[in-house]
Amino acid sequence: MELAEELKLIEEAKSNLQAFNKLYDMYFDGIFRYCSARLPQREVAEDITSQVFMSAVEKLADFDTTKGYRFGSWLYRVAHNKVIDYYRRGKYDSMNDFSSVADESLSVESDAIQEELQVQVAFVLSKLNSRYQEVITYKFYSDLSNDEIAKIMKIRTDNVKVLAHRALQSFKVQFQKHFPDTETFILD
Repeated sequence: MELAEELKLIEEAKSNLQAFNKLYDMYFDGIFRYCSARLPQREVAEDITSQVFMSAVEKLADFDTTKGYRFGSWLYRVAHNKVIDYYRRGKYDSMNDFSSVADESLSVESDAIQEELQVQVAFVLSKLNSRYQEVITYKFYSDLSNDEIAKIMKIRTDNVKVLAHRALQSFKVQFQKHFPDTETFILD
């Protein structure tokens, strides 16, 4: 959807819940993937995703369409803050905390190694600093462009590339530290 069309839809959604449903449908999958990548359990990701959209409905009237920002940028920022709030209430340090992260869409025939790898990735991601976690999840789980990531993170677009590179290098080091016997990803 073009930005102008989206901004028009946002203005309509301020007084018409049906218009908000279109925004919800557009952004739900991405916000859920973002939350799933950052949180230890699917149920928690579902709860946080719900909280994001409840906040969006409550604060929609405050969204300033004259600034020309995508609604998704704002939603990802809300999701980021909700995830941080979740972790402030408790700390997760063991692999057991991430045992239900594995994608439930995997078929019965799927290899157990794939599920284990998903758990390992989520665990290692949780060990990175928050900026690295954020850029990796925006880039690889939410499929956002560098421009969109820059707006959400409030950095320059060219800094996104640098930050993503550093985050991937850190991820690789942490992955090898925690799982030296697992084949690592080729990140170079």
